[in-house]
Amino acid sequence: MASSQSRLAELANVVAVHTQRIDSYLCEKALPHPSFAADSPVDLGLPPELEQSRIPVLEASKELNDLLQGPKDLLFNHHHNQLVPLRLISQFDLANEVPANGEIRFGDLAAKIGVDCAALTRILRLGIAHRVFSEPRPGVITHSAVSKLIADDSRVAEWLGANVDDMWPSAEKTVEALVKWPLATEPNQTGFSLANDTADSFYIELEKNPERARRFGGAMSFLTTGE
Repeated sequence: MASSQSRLAELANVVAVHTQRIDSYLCEKALPHPSFAADSPVDLGLPPELEQSRIPVLEASKELNDLLQGPKDLLFNHHHNQLVPLRLISQFDLANEVPANGEIRFGDLAAKIGVDCAALTRILRLGIAHRVFSEPRPGVITHSAVSKLIADDSRVAEWLGANVDDMWPSAEKTVEALVKWPLATEPNQTGFSLANDTADSFYIELEKNPERARRFGGAMSFLTTGE
């Protein structure tokens, strides 16, 4: 018990000390502070020495969050459906359907893309709970920093599409593939093979659809190089 309390205090101190360093720098340089608003900067633009403060804050706050949840809540909070809003956003290009600097009602958005309003609202509110879009007033949706990034940067949109269309279905089939092929020695004995109902390997299957291959290549390049 004493060890757990000591760790909590240690983590809280790490968060406080390093957050203060970052906050002081932003104030001193008159730079915008991070927020979830649509006009929030994509990058904080911290110098290397302060980037070394940002990382400990993220790591310590994550551990602090996990410790304070306890094992039951920590397990139960692994939500299976967190990718559903992102899949919806990618499928219907919702980041570009919501006005860049305005707002739209859920009903009007549902009518634009031709889906049930109640279903759209429920799914998008799950995304809003994770900072993707914002609901400033009941029934009204606007951009958040995250959704605006998807709308403004086609590379981010492609990364999102590759994740929800290619990687997510493959990941969901990974254990099933291991059951079917316990040794998994061949490149076509994977979750991707089952998700795509193919006997071909990943890259051969992608080559069948040039647009899909282009999107995946672009997404991976952007993920590794930012370009």
